[in-house]
Amino acid sequence: MDISGAEAPIVAIVGVAGTLLSALLTQRAAERGRRREQERIPARTRPVRDRSAPGRSA
Repeated sequence: MDISGAEAPIVAIVGVAGTLLSALLTQRAAERGRRREQERIPARTRPVRDRSAPGRSA
């Protein structure tokens, strides 16, 4: 399969977009899984989150 001059940039853009989209979908799935896991844990047994943890804005 030979890719001509006009098709090459389109193939590159689709490839980059697919790569970025897959990362976003993976991140959303992980966040959803963490949220569901927290919902299964009763509130009184959940560890208290440290609000001063790095990466968290207060």
